[in-house]
Amino acid sequence: MLRRIKEVRDKGYHVWLNSLWSTFNGGHDDELAYENPAEAYGWLIDMGADMIFTDHPALLVDYLTNDLKQNN
Repeated sequence: MLRRIKEVRDKGYHVWLNSLWSTFNGGHDDELAYENPAEAYGWLIDMGADMIFTDHPALLVDYLTNDLKQNN
């Protein structure tokens, strides 16, 4: 599925990736986000996600508003 995300996005669809359990995202999950949010949430965004399903929305918002901004 990851190989087809660009194709799906190019057709105008949104992509929702799950960060809850490592089996849904190649190990780039919420637990990893506590240690390294760029390797968790950043990886999901790099894969093409424009929606992320998480149990830790405050951690994700902090990454999006602080860490991600600083790296761009």
